Amino acid sequence: MFWGLGSEVWLQLWSGVIGSLVGAIGAAGVALLVLWRTNLHQAELARRALEEQRSLSEKALTAQRDDAKRALDEQRNSLERQLTDQRSESSRARELAAIADFLSAVVGVVNGADDLSQLDAHDQQLRSARYRMTFEPGSRALGEALRGWVSVLARSVRLSHMVSSAHHVMPLPNDADDIAIDYIGISARMREAASTWPVGDEGDRQKLLTKLRENLSHYEERSTKIRDHITPYFTSEGPTNR
Repeated sequence: MFWGLGSEVWLQLWSGVIGSLVGAIGAAGVALLVLWRTNLHQAELARRALEEQRSLSEKALTAQRDDAKRALDEQRNSLERQLTDQRSESSRARELAAIADFLSAVVGVVNGADDLSQLDAHDQQLRSARYRMTFEPGSRALGEALRGWVSVLARSVRLSHMVSSAHHVMPLPNDADDIAIDYIGISARMREAASTWPVGDEGDRQKLLTKLRENLSHYEERSTKIRDHITPYFTSEGPTNR
């Protein structure tokens, strides 16, 4: 006996109230375990869903950034191409303007053979136009090649007047009169070079530069020969009467 109850009574209690109580506790434990595992599973699913959503969001943001970067790069490249084209067109316009002024000045210098009072002004215009050519990529080589020609043209015009005056005071070489009009040939070569340069291809331009270099020394030697011969007979006021 226990607590005044016999074994039969305890058996009845176990199979009844106590059994039900133990069963209820066991069932509650199982339910709690199932609930705990279910919550763990739901938490894992939620975590995976959140990570997937975060990954998708990051991919979407990355794609948006890449698209924005590509669009910005394309816009920048397009703008750079437009600016390059505009600079090229502006440079071409300045180049042609300088060449046009150069051609006009060549004519002015040649006209100075008849009126020396205008020669300095036209010579200055000629030098300025040639100098402007060297600022533009398309005509820089031509401007550099014409440097010596600009100087020799004005000297040849002045030499023409000196030869004309020297005829009255001194004997001259047989070719003096021919050299006195060299400025006509010089101006013709300069006009040819300047007028054909804008329409020539690279091969044509290289041939033109070679001709300018080769022909310049020829005219320089001829003018130097006569100038050295007649200069001693001239003063700043004009030819002497020797």
